[in-house]
Amino acid sequence: MKRRLVAWVFLIVAGAGVLPAGTSDAGGVPFSASLNVPDYKASMIVRDPYPFHDKPKEYSRSVFHHDGWTRVEEIQGNETNIAYGSALDNVVLWTRRFGDEDFTRVDIDKTKPREARETGDAESRAGEACKWSEITRKGSQDGPIWLSCLSGDGIEIGEKVLFSSKELMTETRLVRLE
Repeated sequence: MKRRLVAWVFLIVAGAGVLPAGTSDAGGVPFSASLNVPDYKASMIVRDPYPFHDKPKEYSRSVFHHDGWTRVEEIQGNETNIAYGSALDNVVLWTRRFGDEDFTRVDIDKTKPREARETGDAESRAGEACKWSEITRKGSQDGPIWLSCLSGDGIEIGEKVLFSSKELMTETRLVRLE
């Protein structure tokens, strides 16, 4: 308990003085187009056809959304990555842990607002229907192509990241939604 409290105090103190990380991720938390997304828990699998170093090609992602804020935890072998933030407020807190170590890095990312353009494609994932949209950041057209599959109530239940050549970089698939 004391170790967890120290970690949270560190996150708060470090967060007050850390400069934005400017990561290349689309935002670290699932895309949200509205404030009306219901609270949910989602279990997902991320498939990475081109893993870096010794990381697995598939790993788990847990998403917890409550009252407009989302916590995403990804476990990749011995590494745990956590992002906590609000897609609509465009702020994400990032942290990474290796094995049983305390948090090894904390970043705050003030992201650019994201916009969605529906692609017209739809499908079903783990029994949930969704429509695909291309996600872009305002003023940023370079880099990978981000696609998000949103359910009727705005929950991101799938994500694809494509290289500019349209080749798959990563894919996230819903396993369970509560």
